[in-house]
Amino acid sequence: AYGKNTHSLLTTFAKLGEFDFFDMILKKSEAEQAKMIKTLSFVAGLAGAAVFSQFPAFSQQYVQRLAGQVDALAEVVVDFDTSALEAGLGREAALQEMTGTPFLDARQSDMRATFARHARLADSLAVLRAATPIERLTQLHRCTDPDVAQAAYADFSPALPLKAQGPSLRVLVVFLGGFWVARYFLSFSFHFGLFKSI
Repeated sequence: AYGKNTHSLLTTFAKLGEFDFFDMILKKSEAEQAKMIKTLSFVAGLAGAAVFSQFPAFSQQYVQRLAGQVDALAEVVVDFDTSALEAGLGREAALQEMTGTPFLDARQSDMRATFARHARLADSLAVLRAATPIERLTQLHRCTDPDVAQAAYADFSPALPLKAQGPSLRVLVVFLGGFWVARYFLSFSFHFGLFKSI
């Protein structure tokens, strides 16, 4: 059934003043509203399926780029630890020595950030390498480093010919994929009563 919750949500969006599309739907009969939403959900679902079908290939590209980033950071970490050891210091003691001037304070902060990033990315790399392409879907939070993701996307070639029509098609596919995700989020919200009648 179409239900009061869906109508309530559409009314809320329409009242925001920026969503003429939802206002247009509300002007239709209840049966027409349900039909329009079902059609949009179906089309968006197909687009979303196309987007998510690319994730295994993208995740592999991401892992390759992540490995390169971890290796680069590891060189910095090893170099610092080696220099500290030669001076008879551990890592933390060496960091404590980097103080007294604005430059040294800034370098200490930079190195701490580098150590933290190396540890975080190395942990993500180990988990992603051990996971299957399907299991990586449960590890999306480990695929969110901005620099790595941007580099991976720059070299990414979809397994399906989604780039055939250029950037405009990619934007459309991503938009519809997002709509599909939103549709299932709304369904979840309706099921658990997160949206109440207004």
